[in-house]
Amino acid sequence: MDEINLEFLDKYENTIDDINAKIIIHREDYEKFEMILEFLYDFIIESNSELLEKRRLVRLFLHYMYYNCDIGINK
Repeated sequence: MDEINLEFLDKYENTIDDINAKIIIHREDYEKFEMILEFLYDFIIESNSELLEKRRLVRLFLHYMYYNCDIGINK
């Protein structure tokens, strides 16, 4: 694997860990997992104003993580 990919993989895995921690803390606050995704989306956008113009990418990224079972609980 190319070294630059390792750097991005590390950042991706750190992001997964951070998001999963938020999910664990706030899981009981929401009936449906889709509501947690919206909570995460809002949190990310509000915490990173530079992403305001790239909102679609944030939503896409969250759904990618969910689809690949990187975030949420796997049963």
